[in-house]
Amino acid sequence: LSNTHFPYKIDDRFAPFQPEDGTAGPGYEKEIKNRYQDAIYLQDVAVGRLIKAVRARPEGDHTVIVFVSDHGEQMREKGAVGHTGTLWDAEIRIPFWIDAPEGTLTEDEKKSLVALEETPVTNLDVLPTLLDLMGLWDEPGIATYRAKMPGHSLLRGGTPDLRVTLTNCTELWACAFKNWGAMQEIGRAQV
Repeated sequence: LSNTHFPYKIDDRFAPFQPEDGTAGPGYEKEIKNRYQDAIYLQDVAVGRLIKAVRARPEGDHTVIVFVSDHGEQMREKGAVGHTGTLWDAEIRIPFWIDAPEGTLTEDEKKSLVALEETPVTNLDVLPTLLDLMGLWDEPGIATYRAKMPGHSLLRGGTPDLRVTLTNCTELWACAFKNWGAMQEIGRAQV
């Protein structure tokens, strides 16, 4: 599913956004954006086939599927193509969804997810949510680790009073352009 990374792999059978071109330079703004959208379209087709295949299996009616991305892609909104160049929405807003068949979540967990549908959340909440989905969040054996996790399970409301420092630079990943920022949610408004 890394087709949505440059050079944006596409399949002509699933490429409704035209004209497209893999050239990312100036003068090809529309073409490269269309190619990116075609790559997303192809990914959607692949994910759709995966969900259909999982649901067709005997255990598929109680399998929860979580989809999350690591970053978005800028398509010249702030001058560049790709990611790691800025901390603008095009690069940091990502798709994230949970497909939970009937009976896999409690009523309170469903209500919590529905209540968060339009609320900004971060990847910090993904691991706690996955652990919670597997029934491990309250296990005493991970209490020490759980206490150090900055995120919270989305099945229990997510991270209260969201305040996150952002950067595209770490000790593990070199960055071409050094960017820092902050995100804070107050009520349902993001600042």
